[in-house]
Amino acid sequence: MKKYICKIAPLITIMLVLVLSMPTYSKASDWITQGKAFITQGSGTEVISTAEVEKAVVPIATLLVAIGTVVLVIAIVVIGIKYMTCGSPDEKAKLKVQLIGLVAATIVIFGARVIWATLYNVMSST
Repeated sequence: MKKYICKIAPLITIMLVLVLSMPTYSKASDWITQGKAFITQGSGTEVISTAEVEKAVVPIATLLVAIGTVVLVIAIVVIGIKYMTCGSPDEKAKLKVQLIGLVAATIVIFGARVIWATLYNVMSST
């Protein structure tokens, strides 16, 4: 029973903090006024151009791919060293399972980059 309380207590604390920190409104008319102000603010005629989106997204995507590549290289080196130094077949089997996850992560990272580049080229040519 004690271990369940230790697991649930932080969740309950977080939920209470979130609920108590939420803003409260005294009237429903405040909700309506703020909602209409939000809609009015977002209904302008200003449209974001594709050049602005490209300028904002490409550096972030490049940074994420670079970070993912560095993490993948470090993980491959660590798994390779562990594989060479461990002697038991059980440990090697666990490392092979981790390697499957690493290959999946590699496919996701570089697959997303390829899909983005393909979509960008197709969309910009039409």
